[in-house]
Amino acid sequence: MLIVGRIIVGFAVGSGCVLTPMYTAELTPVALRGALGTLPTTMFVLGMIAATVMGLPFVLGNSWGWPILLTLHLLPVGLMCVVLPFCPESPRHLFLRRGEKVAAERALVWLRGTTDVQEELAVIQEEAEKDSTRDRVSIVGLLRSPFLRSTLWLAAVPMTALHFSGYSCLSFYSTAIFSAAGLTRLNSIYASLGLWCIFLLVNLVSLTLVDRSGRRILLLISHAGTLIGLCFLVLTMALTRHQGYEWTKYGSVASIFFFIVSHGVALFSVPWILGAELFTQEARAAAMTLISVVCWVTELMATLIFPLIIAAAQEYTFIIFIGFVALTGLFTYWKVPETKGKTIKQIQDLLRPPNCK
Repeated sequence: MLIVGRIIVGFAVGSGCVLTPMYTAELTPVALRGALGTLPTTMFVLGMIAATVMGLPFVLGNSWGWPILLTLHLLPVGLMCVVLPFCPESPRHLFLRRGEKVAAERALVWLRGTTDVQEELAVIQEEAEKDSTRDRVSIVGLLRSPFLRSTLWLAAVPMTALHFSGYSCLSFYSTAIFSAAGLTRLNSIYASLGLWCIFLLVNLVSLTLVDRSGRRILLLISHAGTLIGLCFLVLTMALTRHQGYEWTKYGSVASIFFFIVSHGVALFSVPWILGAELFTQEARAAAMTLISVVCWVTELMATLIFPLIIAAAQEYTFIIFIGFVALTGLFTYWKVPETKGKTIKQIQDLLRPPNCK
C-alpha cells in the first residue's frame, strides 16, 4: 500500500509541476509574472523545511511517528481542494481555447480587482485573432516543429542545469555530506535544516529581483556562483581527505551553503518560469509536460548515479557537475533571451525569425 500510495503521489506531483507554472503564468500580469512564477518553488522549500523539522528524531522521525508524518500531507491537499473551486479559470484559456470572451473578461476583473481590463483583454484578443487557425499542439507535433523544438531547448537546458548542477545530490545527501565533514549526526540534521532556511531566504530575495533584474542575468549570476561553490567544495574536501586539515571541514560546509545560495538565486526557480513564458497557448501544455519530464528524469539520474560515482571518485565526483554547469552557463549566455516585462506575443516575435511560420 505504501508503494501504491507513493506512485499515486508521484503522478499528482508530476501533474502539479506541469499545471501550476502554466496556471500562474496565465493568471498574472506581465509586470508580476516572474515574481509570482517563483512562488511555487518557494512553497516547495517551505515544505522541505517543514518536513525536515517534523522528521527530527525527537519529533516524528522515529518508529511511532512516521505514519503521522505521512498523514500530514493531507493538510495542504485538503486546503487546496477547499480553495481551488473558488479560483477563476485562466482568462487566456477561456478566451484562446474556449472562445469565451465575456467569461475571460469576468475572470480578469476578479483577478485584477478592477473593471479596467480592456487593454489586457485586447492583447489576448489580438493573440486569438493571430492564432485562430492553429490547433492545440501535441507532444509529437511540438517535436516535429523546428521552431518549437528550438524553443524547447531554451527551456529544457536551464531545467537540466537545475539538477545536473549537483543540487539534488547536495540537498538529498546533505546530512551524509555534513557527517563526512566531521559533524555529528544530529548536528548534520540541524545543518541541513539551516541550509533549507537559507535557501528559503534566497528564494524570497529572488522573488523580488526576477522582475527587476531579469531572468537571464539572474541565471548567469546563479551559474557563476554555483561554479565557484562547487570548485571550493572539491578543493576543501580534497584537502580534508588527503592532507588531514581540520579547518577545511568547515570550508566544505561553507562551500555547500554558498552553492545553495547561488543555486537559489535563479537555477531553482527561473527554469519553471521560462517554460511557461516561451510558448503560446496552444503549445504550452505539451511543452510544460516535456520540461517536467526533463526535470524529473535528470533528478532521478543524478540521485541514483551519484552514490555509485562518489564511492569511486570521492570528492572529484563534483567535477562532473562543474562541467555541466559550465556548459549550461555558456548556452544560457549565448542562446537564452530576456523575457522580463514582455508579453507572450512580444516573446514570440523575439524568438521567431521573420521567415518562420
